[in-house]
Amino acid sequence: MFAVYKREFFSYFRSPVGYIALALFSFLSGLLFINQFGSGAVSISSEIISLRSFFVVIIPVITMGLFAEDKKRGTEILFYTNPLSLFDVVLGKFLAALSLLGVMLLNVIVHMIITAVN
Repeated sequence: MFAVYKREFFSYFRSPVGYIALALFSFLSGLLFINQFGSGAVSISSEIISLRSFFVVIIPVITMGLFAEDKKRGTEILFYTNPLSLFDVVLGKFLAALSLLGVMLLNVIVHMIITAVN
């Protein structure tokens, strides 16, 4: 499972999908934070609520490519012949997508630190 996780997580950064998702999320969260910070009323919960609609678009973009790329390359047959169960393959791919989402949410953690310091 760790091999599937590692391959999928690093594949996000070998293609533009991971970088585009990360850049769009960073831009939108930064824009929302600067607008709130400039007005003097910073609320991280309202930032996350505002980013919810972006998650509706970006989560399917991240996850739809997981099995489609394997089908396009013809490597999905390897999942049936390797010693891993299909559950382990799906769990590895899910954890890779969840890790990319966690990397994206690091921006919000930085915003929390800035808010706590000021």
